[in-house]
Amino acid sequence: MPDRLIARLSLALAAVSCAAGQARAQDPAGAEADGVDEAELVDQLQKLDEQDSQLHIYGFADFTYTTFLMPRSSKWFDAYFSRYPTFAVGNVNLYLEKKVAPRWNSLIEFRLLYLPNGTETVSTSTGEVAQMDTAVLDYQDKAEVLHWGGISIERAWVEYQAHPLLTIRAGQWITPYGIWNIDHGSPVLIGIRRPFVIGLSLFPKNQTGLEAYGTHTFGDKSLTYHLTVSNGRGPVDTYLDLDYNKGIGGRLVFEAPWLDEFRIGVSGYTGTYTRRARSYNLALNAVQTTNDVTEGYRELSLAADLKLRSGPFLLNAEAISNQRVYQDDGRPRDFQTVSGQLPDSHSYGTYVTGAVRLPWLGLMPYVQGELLRTQWPTVPNIWVAGTGLNMRASPSVTLKVQLQRAWVPDSVSLVVPDEPVTMLDAQAAWVF
Repeated sequence: MPDRLIARLSLALAAVSCAAGQARAQDPAGAEADGVDEAELVDQLQKLDEQDSQLHIYGFADFTYTTFLMPRSSKWFDAYFSRYPTFAVGNVNLYLEKKVAPRWNSLIEFRLLYLPNGTETVSTSTGEVAQMDTAVLDYQDKAEVLHWGGISIERAWVEYQAHPLLTIRAGQWITPYGIWNIDHGSPVLIGIRRPFVIGLSLFPKNQTGLEAYGTHTFGDKSLTYHLTVSNGRGPVDTYLDLDYNKGIGGRLVFEAPWLDEFRIGVSGYTGTYTRRARSYNLALNAVQTTNDVTEGYRELSLAADLKLRSGPFLLNAEAISNQRVYQDDGRPRDFQTVSGQLPDSHSYGTYVTGAVRLPWLGLMPYVQGELLRTQWPTVPNIWVAGTGLNMRASPSVTLKVQLQRAWVPDSVSLVVPDEPVTMLDAQAAWVF
């Protein structure tokens, strides 16, 4: 039952009890002891409607300490990771939620970023690394230097509930697949770092378009569906489609009361990625334009996920694959291959997380294993093993510590070492 409906019913019952108590106080004989002041009840429900239509602001954030437990001479340092132990605020995500009309709801989520300050670019001719510095003088105080950052819009949608089996959502939304992508708030996640198979974005993280979803309940079981159509993927897919093909996707989730929780889901997505380069040329008193494809491929993504809970034990698992077939005129160059062009690819991976919630201090030790077969011929396999401890310090605060070790044993890349990576993270994540 939705939280707002529960709140509505609770307030209605409270109003009934209040009215009945007042009647008993006025008439001890009980002539109208069971009477209800309907006007007051309607007034209370109207106030609740007004509260529901208010703008709700909430969010989450996290603070992480990271250090790498490797020799200082490791080839991974400087090229990919900082050799220096570091504190960082990773996520500051804000939500704006509002019931804009009966049956209409809206949600906007955005992440505040320190980027692009510190972003590095490498010169292909000299190999020199340049770091962006966004330092500017504060216009309110010319003696103070500040570094400006950016905003990443995670989702912004409005939806209409036409029927319990059909809700239509329009805007930018989180792609409905798996476990990590949907439950992406750091306070509710077991671990600190996303599995590599999630970070590689074999599915698009979010999309812009239309989504339809609904749930059918039969007995104590349920089946939920999602159908999506969007711009697909591209360099500016949040607001511009660069081809005639739309991205199509879907998801089915089956839930049953087996054990304490049983949920299994399957997801799919297919679309065309297109990147174009445009140019203008004046010739014979006319403007000639080109709009060439510089990168283009058709992709198919498939995934399955499983979540089990029995007493204090929890198991999460996902398996994801992605196939890419490049267009003849949209195959990018890759100097690490013999042909000098990036080949068609099939990437896939999986992870399994096992955890147990102990009865002391909200502690949850966990282990996680990962395997990723990448799209890069020179770096075919990545293996990861990790363990950690999650502590629910309060309903709003989660403390975590995690140790991970990754291997790329089959790497023949000139830029990806075949030596292992060991990292230690500690994090505080909270909601507000």
